Amino acid sequence: MGTDANSGNPRHLRRDCRGYTLVELLVAVAITAIASVSLLRAFSVAGTVTARNESMCYARWLAVSLKTEMDRLPAVDPNQPPAFGVEAGEWQNDRRTFDDIDDYLGWSGVPDDGNGQGNGDLAAYQLATEISYVSADDFTLVAPPGQSNYVLCRIRVRCTEHEVYDLQWLRTVRWDCYRP
Repeated sequence: MGTDANSGNPRHLRRDCRGYTLVELLVAVAITAIASVSLLRAFSVAGTVTARNESMCYARWLAVSLKTEMDRLPAVDPNQPPAFGVEAGEWQNDRRTFDDIDDYLGWSGVPDDGNGQGNGDLAAYQLATEISYVSADDFTLVAPPGQSNYVLCRIRVRCTEHEVYDLQWLRTVRWDCYRP
């Protein structure tokens, strides 16, 4: 077995145990930084999408809840001549006094707790309603109140200045419940 002539040379040992150079370390750090930025952007987008979906879910729930409340009421006020909007004895800002759908004409407000008080958890949301009689031939044409058998109801839900959800449906008017 032969011996290496340079085995006892300390300079030879240093050459065999080389580490990473400064350039190699900087390249590795740059690659890691680029990968980290890409991951952070992906998580940021995922967080934004999640927040938007949560906002949409609350808005849909609020709109469907108000629609359910409105669907319990007749389209027109029974036992009274056709009047469009809030009648005597009803307050524009208090939905608890509404007794037919057309009372919701132009109503807007924040979600309440069922007792007429604003719900602090949903204070960022604003509900608005539009009610109109529409032509039987073309639901995009507005008809004079009492001149059509169809009422178009629309609920818009906004959250911090942008519209999140829009719900509309058509109700038929049962004129047989109207007694002069």
